[in-house]
Amino acid sequence: MNDVAATLIAWLAVENPDRTIALVMYAYNGANTAPVSASIYNGENAYVAVYFAPVGSRYPFKIDDSNNYWKNTSTNAFDTSETVYEKLLSWTELEGFNKDRNLIYWMYGTDFYNYMMPMDTLSNLQYNYQKLYETGTDMIKYQFQTKNKANVGSDWQRLKTYLSSELAKDVNADVATLQANFMDAMYGAGATYMQQLLSAQQAHCTYDNFNDLDSVLYSNYTEQYFGIINGSTKLMSTRYFSKDTLTTWMGYINNAKAAVNADGTLSDAEKAEYIERIEVEALSIRYMLVSLHSVTTYDASVAAWKTHAASLGCYCYMEGSNSNGNW
Repeated sequence: MNDVAATLIAWLAVENPDRTIALVMYAYNGANTAPVSASIYNGENAYVAVYFAPVGSRYPFKIDDSNNYWKNTSTNAFDTSETVYEKLLSWTELEGFNKDRNLIYWMYGTDFYNYMMPMDTLSNLQYNYQKLYETGTDMIKYQFQTKNKANVGSDWQRLKTYLSSELAKDVNADVATLQANFMDAMYGAGATYMQQLLSAQQAHCTYDNFNDLDSVLYSNYTEQYFGIINGSTKLMSTRYFSKDTLTTWMGYINNAKAAVNADGTLSDAEKAEYIERIEVEALSIRYMLVSLHSVTTYDASVAAWKTHAASLGCYCYMEGSNSNGNW
């Protein structure tokens, strides 16, 4: 790639002198470790960049957490020789590395085996943006819940999108204020209850809490599924999400909807819009109630839940070859 970039310099000088081309290499799964001795080419208008995509990392963790190792998504084995952050830094140590030019980071914000699995990537979002800025990351791609067409995502995807876009402009932005403004704008009179829901979910969906709930599973590091791409295969269960917990979370949803309906300043159309936004954040809760606990208070069946989800613009709950996740 270095040779191709160098060759492009001469071609661009003649054919398109105002154009700049970046040749991007994908550092992903089995190809995530930087070469021991190598350089990275930086020409004036042609250069090589690394697209670092830690798909096997623990998404909710701080990027430089000492326990944030890369799990091979094909073998399920953790590479404990280096943390994710150490792997990232090794790319920045290549000869000729140019800060703010040669590094792109692929950030993940959901469980791709089941979009309805709560994934708290908000708590450490600002820290990770700050750390990536410090390492010289030029661009961040933040991947959420999508598949082949527009898909309304649950699990606070809209809040994650908003905060990530603001942090891209200023990694030191006042996140608490930004989040409060988002809640007010998105949920109106229901904002207080939606914030309570978010706080409750963040407190529940932590490594320490899941470890306490299943110390046997967590005693074997290779079997720890918290915060990774396929965590739902082990964690979406009645052990981790009890009926009482989910019922409490739905209480926040119901209170938020009641507050909107009681707001006399709103038209019926405005109330309906706020309530629809609130319902999006109820999708994962309702899914777990009916699928894990057979609670039919809100949805008579998983099929009925799918119909409800589709009415909100949510058309799939998993990615990739798992095509049965579409409806």
